[in-house]
Amino acid sequence: MTPQVARRPWPANRRGTVFQIDAESLLAEFTREAEDLFTQDDDLDVTIIDMKNGAMCRNIKCTNMDEILQYIQTPREKFITTIIQIGQPYSWGELEISKSASQALFTHLDVSPGFWTVLKMFGSKENAEHESLGGFNEGLWSDNDASFEFSYTAKHVEEHGRTGVYDPWSIRQTGVYHKYDAAENRNTFILLNPSTPLTKRFEDKDPSTQALGIHCLILSAMTERWVHYLAYLEFRCKDISKKAILSNNPHGDSRGFSVQFSDAQSIQNLQDTIIRVSYMLELNLGIFESVLASPGLFEEVEPNQNVPYSTKSILSNISTLFAQTKRCKGHSESLLRRLDGSSVLIRSILDAKALETLQTSSRTTAELASLAREDGKKATQDARTLNTITILGFVYLPASFVATLLGTQYITIHSDNPNGMISLHLSEEMWIFFVLTVILLLITVGSWLLWERHNRLADRAAVEMSEIIE
Repeated sequence: MTPQVARRPWPANRRGTVFQIDAESLLAEFTREAEDLFTQDDDLDVTIIDMKNGAMCRNIKCTNMDEILQYIQTPREKFITTIIQIGQPYSWGELEISKSASQALFTHLDVSPGFWTVLKMFGSKENAEHESLGGFNEGLWSDNDASFEFSYTAKHVEEHGRTGVYDPWSIRQTGVYHKYDAAENRNTFILLNPSTPLTKRFEDKDPSTQALGIHCLILSAMTERWVHYLAYLEFRCKDISKKAILSNNPHGDSRGFSVQFSDAQSIQNLQDTIIRVSYMLELNLGIFESVLASPGLFEEVEPNQNVPYSTKSILSNISTLFAQTKRCKGHSESLLRRLDGSSVLIRSILDAKALETLQTSSRTTAELASLAREDGKKATQDARTLNTITILGFVYLPASFVATLLGTQYITIHSDNPNGMISLHLSEEMWIFFVLTVILLLITVGSWLLWERHNRLADRAAVEMSEIIE
């Protein structure tokens, strides 16, 4: 891989990538997504550190496009290691470099077009689809000399410090690009969104740290907090498992805990979180495997008697971090198995509660049906009694009417007829009976009609009032 002067802007500075995507398509995608990825030219936050012969020779903080161009126009020296840090103020926020600044800088450094796959995972996002990407991205080694370049996205966790959030931890990412030019004996690192622990490590590191040592710093910062996050997840697992084991027995053995449907939802949410954690750790393991398998990193590209740690010592440190990440991965898988058991137990308890509720409901329904049958029998008896009373009323009502009418003295019965016949005589005041009857009938019917009209108006007013309230 012989270094060539880039004639076209990045990421179209070379023909094709390891994914066989043509340069023009990459450039079009870069232009299309630049608005969500980058900030403005006058709002940059890019730190460039140059180290040579075990000492820092330049530390530049670029805040605008002019300072980036000034750095590009300054000739680069041989036997130098350059570390470029590009910040991101918050997750899913824009990178603190502009489109024109990143294109000019990456074109000047002849960065591999494949680094675009890492870069586009950052910037403003509308969903979390990009979080499933990451791990080792690309590795290119020269057939002519020891030159190489590769990139990866390291996943790490940090406490976000926000209040009122169920999970106090956030999974974040750092993009890494490393290029070694054997002809110039020059290393170039580009770090996207370096974590707080990583930035602190760079501040405290020895200037004579080798390129492999820089990767060791990156990988140690990537690995540092996973153990603490898994300890937090284990605490949540224990809390749910305790609730499941010590929950109230549906058959009456009360222990002070009650399992609800929300607990099953909590277990599912926790399982999804741990599955996501396990996948992120798998991506990080892929980075370790690729770094340990990279041939150029383990050669002493810049021998220096002042180097505090040999390549063998750094390799031992990386292997230790690799083993720790494997343990974290095993820990996450163990938590998933434990949650499976708790999930089965909680579902069994909920099923038992549902069965008990169903049985109680069935007993209640049977009791209500029995009461309904008794009410039906009573209703039948009442109906039979009313039927008997009605029949008796039909029998006695005519006789009662006749007795009442005769008792008014308006109708008299005479049996002193010479023929021996009984005769009825109507009184002259009989018309008073009929007049009073008609008047009272009209008063009764009129009162009933007025009362019905009053009830209808009251019902209509109540309906209108309820509609107004709604």
